Amino acid sequence: MKRRAFHLTALAGLGLIALPASAKDSKSAATGLAFASPEEAVEHIAASLRDADLGAAVLAFDIERRATNYSFVKMAERLQSISLYNTAPPVKFDFYRDAAKIQFTGEAAAQLRNLAFSLLAPTGTPLDSVISFSDGQDIGQYAGNLEAALDPGRLTNLKVLKTRVPSPQMANSEVNRRNIMSQLGVTGGDDIQERIVLYELDGRTYGGGFNAVRYGDVWQARALVSYLAGTTSFAHAGPMSVEEFDAWVR
Repeated sequence: MKRRAFHLTALAGLGLIALPASAKDSKSAATGLAFASPEEAVEHIAASLRDADLGAAVLAFDIERRATNYSFVKMAERLQSISLYNTAPPVKFDFYRDAAKIQFTGEAAAQLRNLAFSLLAPTGTPLDSVISFSDGQDIGQYAGNLEAALDPGRLTNLKVLKTRVPSPQMANSEVNRRNIMSQLGVTGGDDIQERIVLYELDGRTYGGGFNAVRYGDVWQARALVSYLAGTTSFAHAGPMSVEEFDAWVR
C-alpha cells in the first residue's frame, strides 16, 4: 500500500484546524513556519492570537520535526520508566507517527487556548481548578458571562512588550545545558532556549513563558512554558507589572 504524506494540511482536512491562506499547499504546511529567533516566533503567535487564527499560531510549533525525530527508546532511558498512555508513541511506525503529529498539534492548540483564556478571563476566575457553585447561584448566567468574556475577538489589541531570557545565569549553567542536551537526544534539534514574555492587552500586562527549539539555523516553538522561570505547565499568562517582569529576569 502506498504511503501518503500526513501533515498539518491533513488536520485541516479533518476540520481540526484551519490553515491560513498563505500556508495552504506550501512547504510551511508540512514542516511549520521557520523563524530567525525565539522572539520572532513569539511575535508570530501574538499576531495570530490578535487575528483569532489558531491555524496560523499552530504553524509556529515544531510538530512535524518533533514527530519525525522523537525517540521512544531514548525517552524511556531518560525517564527510566515507560507510561504508554502518557507519552508519545514509537514514531518509527507510520501509524504512530501520524498519531504523534495529532497529539502534538492538540498539545499546541490546548496551550494556545489556555493562553487566550488567561488573558481574557475576568480577574479572579479560577483557571486550573473546578469552578464550583453553591445552591441558589445562577450557573447559567455566570457561564454566559464567562463565555462572552472569553471571545477571542477581544484579543485584537494584544501586544508583546518585552521578551527576555529568564535567569540568564541559570540558563547558561552547566546543569541546564546538560538537561537541554538530554532533551534534544529524545526530540531532536540543536538547541533549546527559554523566554519570558510580557504581554499587554487593553492596558493590562501579563507575564508568560515560552520555549523554542533550534533546527539548524531556524527556530520553532515547543511550548508556551518557561521551566527556568517556573511558569505553569498549563501555559497561563498571569497578571504582572513591568517592574515585576524586570525583576523576574534576574
